[in-house]
Amino acid sequence: MFHIAFFITEHGFGHASRASAIINRLFAYPEIKISIFSMVPKWFFEKSLSCDFQFFSVQTDVGLIQTNPFTEDLEKTLGSLERFFPISDNLLDSIGDVLKALKVDFIVSDISPLGIEAAGRTQIKSLLIENFTWDWIYEPYLSKYPEFLKYIEYFKAVYLKADFHFQTNPLCFRDFSLPLIDPIFRDKRIPKHEIKNSLGIPDFSKMILITMGGIPFTANLSKLNTQKNDFTFVIPGMNVTSITRKKNVILLPHDHEFFHPDLVHASELVIGKVGYSTIAEVYSAQIPFLYIPRKNFRESKILEEFINQEMVGSPIDLETIMDGSINSHILELINATVRPRSMTNGADEITKFIVQNIF
Repeated sequence: MFHIAFFITEHGFGHASRASAIINRLFAYPEIKISIFSMVPKWFFEKSLSCDFQFFSVQTDVGLIQTNPFTEDLEKTLGSLERFFPISDNLLDSIGDVLKALKVDFIVSDISPLGIEAAGRTQIKSLLIENFTWDWIYEPYLSKYPEFLKYIEYFKAVYLKADFHFQTNPLCFRDFSLPLIDPIFRDKRIPKHEIKNSLGIPDFSKMILITMGGIPFTANLSKLNTQKNDFTFVIPGMNVTSITRKKNVILLPHDHEFFHPDLVHASELVIGKVGYSTIAEVYSAQIPFLYIPRKNFRESKILEEFINQEMVGSPIDLETIMDGSINSHILELINATVRPRSMTNGADEITKFIVQNIF
């Protein structure tokens, strides 16, 4: 057996989605065994992955502490960085003992510093996959919070320790010495009509998905277009314990039964915040995207450029969901023509590299 350990940052679900797409490709090789180290909930991987894996719930990163999908708490972030970095010898020794006991042969990091540091401590080869790194994200905060400088320098040094390094589109900062691959996304599993039937959505009704990338979200549902019965809004990650229907709005709990890419592919339109995995999966489904920029997050502008160049999309303000004016944006975009295109899943490129060069 060839044992690969994935260390995945717990900042949202985007990095976990990207890693899951790669792991599902690796499952095609029965000689490969997978372990996952992350604070992302185990249920997320159980829903995303099609085969067995070992899971270790351990903090691997800090990232950015957020109060909601659009607002970062930089003071809390600095406090968490201070407590976790530099990574203690005790933690590295403990993780190293686990890796040795598991007989891990290779480590993949998205974009967890712990994975790379643990790889160096145990002399295991490592691969970094990223469309941004934390040092790049933190740079704009220096003028107000110069305390970020030591972490920027620390992360730059850690990321250079990876034996292999791939960048993936939509990419924030290009290093031309590194290979650049296509967007990485999870594939759909269930046909569109089956998803709509499971949700109780009639064939004539156009499904609109509202998603915030795994971060809890509240909305003024009364302002959605409840008078038009040819639209059905599906909103995952809501504060409900089971599937709840309110007129033409369907609320799904955080840990719902549906595979998120299936919801995307069953939709005629997706509404959501700008985030890597949401963009990659809407891109793969080739449907329109009403996107909400994150004005204070450095990655957002790069992702918006990708949407405008490679997809059919239009920006909206979060307030349009609250005040009902989103309805006019929906009518403008839902029937837009998306030009069919062939595409490569970056997960195939990563898997090919691992199988041909490492395994």
